[in-house]
Amino acid sequence: MVLVGLADNAHDSNLSVWKDGKFRYAKYERESGKKHARAPANWFWNTLNSWYIEEKDVKAFAYVEPHKYYRRNKSNTWLAFHPAPFFGEHYLTKEHVPHGWNGIFSHLKNKHYYLLDHHYCHFFSNTTSQASDNAIISDTGGSNNHKTLILGTNSSPIRHTDIVSSGRLLFLLGDKMGIKGDETDVIGKIMGLQAYGEADETLVDKWVLRGRFGADKLYEWIKNLEINASVENPAWLNIITSVFEIGYHYQKQLFETLNKDKKIFYSGGIALNVNWNRKILDQGFKLSIEPHVYDGGLSLGCLRFLGHKYGIDIKISDFPYVQDD
Repeated sequence: MVLVGLADNAHDSNLSVWKDGKFRYAKYERESGKKHARAPANWFWNTLNSWYIEEKDVKAFAYVEPHKYYRRNKSNTWLAFHPAPFFGEHYLTKEHVPHGWNGIFSHLKNKHYYLLDHHYCHFFSNTTSQASDNAIISDTGGSNNHKTLILGTNSSPIRHTDIVSSGRLLFLLGDKMGIKGDETDVIGKIMGLQAYGEADETLVDKWVLRGRFGADKLYEWIKNLEINASVENPAWLNIITSVFEIGYHYQKQLFETLNKDKKIFYSGGIALNVNWNRKILDQGFKLSIEPHVYDGGLSLGCLRFLGHKYGIDIKISDFPYVQDD
C-alpha cells in the first residue's frame, strides 16, 4: 500500500511516503540549498517519480492546509486566497473541499484525498501520539487564522483559540526591529536577545494578571510603542526580556487547562522555545517534544493521519535520521 503526505507550506515544504511498509521523507530545503524554501509543485511529483510512485498507485493522499497560499494574477501582482474553512472539523474529504478553494493539489482525481487543518496535522506529526492523547499545538498561526489547538481528554475540551499567540508577540518584537527572514528565525533571534535585558516586574505583573486573553491588547501595546527598537537601547532590551517572560506565563496558562498527570504532546513552532519548555517541565508537566515540531514535520503528520484512517501503524525505524538522502 502507498500513502502520501504532502506539506506545501509557505516555508519548509516536505513530503512523506509509506510504501509497502517503508517510510520515506524529503524536504525541499535540502535539494534547493535555501533555508526554509517553499517547493514548486513539480518537486513533489518529481520526488514521487524518483521513488517509482505514480498517482494511480497511491491509496490515499493527505495534504495540509497551507493557510498562506498565494499566486500571481494577470497583472503580475500577488493575491492571497482565503484558507479552506474548517468549521470545527479537523479534516475535509475531497467532496467536502469548498468549491473554488485553491490548493495546488485540489486537481487530484484520487477519491481518497484529505485536506487537514494545520494544527491537527502538527498533532499527528508526533511519532507516537494517538487520537485520544492530550496535546497542545501552538504557533504563530494556522488554518482559519487559529493560533492554538488544545486536545484534552480530561479537564479540557477540544478547542481552537484565536488569541494572539506568545510566538506572535515575539515575532512582533523582531518586526519592530526590522529583522528579516522566516518567522522561526526572527523569533529565534528574539529568544537570544532576551538574555541581554532585565525584566520589568511591574510590567510583567500587569500583563500576566490580565491573563492570556489579554495577549491581543499586549500585541497592540507593543505595536504602538514609540521607542528606539535597537539592540543599542537598554530600555528596548528590557522590553524584549519582559515580553519574553510574559509569553512564558501565557504558555503556562495553556498547560494549566490540562491534567498534569498525563503526558502532553507539545508541537507547533513555539514548542521549539527551550527556555519556556524548561520552565514548564519544572512545573511538573510531562511534555513530549520531538525535533520536527515545526512545519518541517507536517507531511509526517499527514501520513500518520492516513495511517490512523487505514489502520496502518506507521513505524519509523531510523527516526530522527529520516531524510531521504
